[in-house]
Amino acid sequence: MWSATPTHILDSNLFIDHVKSNDDGAKKILIQAGKGEIFASISAYTKFELWQGIANRDARRKYEWATSPCRVIIIDDQIATRAAELFHKYRGNGPSPGDVILAATAEKYDLIIYTRDNDFQLLAQDARITVRPY
Repeated sequence: MWSATPTHILDSNLFIDHVKSNDDGAKKILIQAGKGEIFASISAYTKFELWQGIANRDARRKYEWATSPCRVIIIDDQIATRAAELFHKYRGNGPSPGDVILAATAEKYDLIIYTRDNDFQLLAQDARITVRPY
């Protein structure tokens, strides 16, 4: 499927923190991905979230650099179905559609999620995911 199998999936907040505030933790993860020290991925939904929010050329350039080492994982039927199951369980209690899609993707491919979103701790109660802050 891929030449290097991803080991991690990155939440949109990591990229946003890097672009808006040059966050040291986010930058460290992105540098590790760029050097091949971790094999990072993003959900197609995360790519949508990032690109729809780009305000200017400078931000576009930063997002292009930050996402360039990441494999984009499509949302297939299995991911969509699992995400819907999680969304229905937690409806109104925190996790967004993007959160449940990311959790379902991580669960399917056994990926470690880098995020600062506390909703993933809630999702980890029902999804087989590993969550790490950056």
